[in-house]
Amino acid sequence: LCVLVSLFNTMSAPSFAPATTFLEPRTSGLSLEKNVPVLVLFSGFPDTTTTWKDFAPHFEKDYHVVKIAMPDYERPKLRRFWGYNLTDICNELNCVIESYHKQGAKDVYLLGHDWGAVIAIKYAHRFPNSIRKFVAE
Repeated sequence: LCVLVSLFNTMSAPSFAPATTFLEPRTSGLSLEKNVPVLVLFSGFPDTTTTWKDFAPHFEKDYHVVKIAMPDYERPKLRRFWGYNLTDICNELNCVIESYHKQGAKDVYLLGHDWGAVIAIKYAHRFPNSIRKFVAE
C-alpha cells in the first residue's frame, strides 16, 4: 500500500497529494521541501475538508497544510459498501504521513476534529514516532 503512495507522489496533482487508496488529501500552504513542517488536519463526521477553510489559512505561511476528510465523505457514492474500520483508516493515514517523511518533511503535526480526533488518538498511539505532536479536538 505504501508503495502505491510512492508511485503516486511522482505524479503531479495540483489539489491532491499524496494519493492513497481511499484517503484524498488536499494540500495548501508552503510547497513541500526538505525541513518544511507539515500540518495534517483530519476532519470528522459529517465534515469534509472545507471544514478547514477558515482555519487553514492561518497556518499556510508557515506549514505545508494537508486537509483530509474521512473516506468517501467527499464523494457522491461509497467505494466500499461495508465502509471502513478505524484500523484501516489509521494505516492509510500512516501511508500519507510516511510519504511526507520520505520527501524530507522533518516535523509532522496532526490535528483531528470530531471522529478525526479518534483517528488522531489511535494514530498517535500506534505510530508515536512519526508525528511531532497531535491535537484532538
